[in-house]
Formats: sequence, structure tokens, C-alpha cells
Amino acid sequence: MELSGDVSYDQSLMIESFLIGRSVESFTIKNVKFGVSNRSAFRRIVLACSNVKRLEVCGSTVSRCATIAALLGKSTSILSEITLRDKMGDAQISTIAAGLTGNTTLKKMHFSKYQGGMSPMAKVLCNISSIKGIIESNHTLEEILPMRNLHPRVRDCLNLNHWNTNENEIARKKIAKYYFVGDFDVAPFYDMSVSVIPEVLSLLPKVFRRIDLRKNELTNCQSAIFRMLKSIPELCNVSSRDALHVVGYDNKRQKIGG
Repeated sequence: MELSGDVSYDQSLMIESFLIGRSVESFTIKNVKFGVSNRSAFRRIVLACSNVKRLEVCGSTVSRCATIAALLGKSTSILSEITLRDKMGDAQISTIAAGLTGNTTLKKMHFSKYQGGMSPMAKVLCNISSIKGIIESNHTLEEILPMRNLHPRVRDCLNLNHWNTNENEIARKKIAKYYFVGDFDVAPFYDMSVSVIPEVLSLLPKVFRRIDLRKNELTNCQSAIFRMLKSIPELCNVSSRDALHVVGYDNKRQKIGG
């Protein structure tokens, strides 16, 4: 289904009415002129596309991108693929990204005239500000085109989303890879029962083994466990041998500490 050319107010109402509650495989909005007296038509028509699976839009201004973001944010939307065929900058990308945080249906995005790295998408795919932020990130989007200049975290998270079907597993991998790095915040663990923390730590080696391990990521895993043990002295009251066994280390073969 394609919409193009001059569209009057009455025609826009008919199109909106047609789309509401109707399943549509593909819908294209191409070189449409709605007229000064019909400025709200684009928003009304796009927001009526909840049952459209693939949407293509030409003419993606910032305000129109806000409408697309509103569609992506609708819990009733089944949109799985979207193509935007206009020259776009990070302002438009940021606007669209705002609608992806809670989206669980969109798999593919194609920006035919965007040459940037999609850095605004990095926070949406993996909000590294906190563990809660990562859990609430988007774990559904699998493909953004063109791919050649993608921000490294965007590229990596798209791969994680693509190769895993369980959102909880995806979230665990993102937490292991992007939260437990460097001087990460251990405050969220201070109120946790000391007897539970070894079980939490045990997830790290298990999750890292399910990631395509590189040497620096294995080092991050070891450093994260050491930082936790160093930052929470109460863990020393737990049997050290048992604690290290739980997290996957044999203290006869692996020295942790200094």
C-alpha cells in the first residue's frame, strides 16, 4: 500500500479510518503533500499504523520523526521493519531512538541517507548507567542499515539481540560485558545478602563463556570479581574456598588478590 501526491483533509481521514484496526503488510508514505490546513494528517495517519508490519517514509523532519517515535512507543504496535529515505542527522536519530526503549517488535531499521555511527542508539540498546538501565534497554532490534560506520556498542548489541531469543539472557550478557567494567558502581550490592553475592558473582564466568570471549573480556571478568571481593569485606566471612568455587575459580590454580 502506497500513499503519495496531494492528499486532502477528507482523504486523510479516509486513509486513517482504513488503517485503524486493519492488518497491513507494508505501507509507504512517499512525497506526500498534505496542505497547510491538513498539517496534522501525517501524525494521524502514522499513529493509525499500529497494525502495519513494514513502514517506509520519505520526508523525515524532526517533528515527523517524533511521530514515528510515538508509533514505536505504542504497546499495540506490531511494526517490525521501518525504512526512512531522507538525509538525516543525529537530531532525527535521537528523536526516533526515544521511542525504542520499550519497543518489543521492531527488528530492522534502514536509514538510506544517514552516514553517521548511530551513537544515539547506543544508550537505547544498552544503557550502561546502571544495571536497571541495561535490563530496561532494547533487546529486540537486530539490524540497522547501513552498518559500515556503526558505533561499536551499537554493532555489538545488535549482534547480541540477533543471536539470542531470550531477553533475560541478552540482558545478562550486556550486564556482564558493559556494567562490570573498570571502576563500576558496587553500591547496588551493598544491601544484598552476603550469602547471595557469591551466587551473583557466579553468573559472570557463566555468562562470559556464552559470549565470544576475547582476552580483554576474560580479564574484565576476573577484575570484576576481584573488585567485588575487595569492595565488600563481609564476603571474607563467607568460606573463601566455597565462594571462589561458586564463582568458578579453583584457588589452587587462580590467585585473586594481592
